[in-house]
Amino acid sequence: MFWWIIATCAALTSLVILGNIPGAFFLKNADTGIIKVILGFIIIYLSVEMYLNEKRKIDNRMRNHLVLREHSHFCEFEL
Repeated sequence: MFWWIIATCAALTSLVILGNIPGAFFLKNADTGIIKVILGFIIIYLSVEMYLNEKRKIDNRMRNHLVLREHSHFCEFEL
């Protein structure tokens, strides 16, 4: 029953270790300025994407609210 937990933990641990070794060599030999610029662009991209996603959610809520108001308005006239 718990074998899948052990297998999952072992797989994740091995992948983390395999990713840390080349990452350590890369950070030791790479230019930090380039890494900072790349990570800066990634952060800007993610923040714009999160903002647009939140704005879409708000627009959809407003649109749904307006549709509900229109339907309730029509229901009042039908009665």
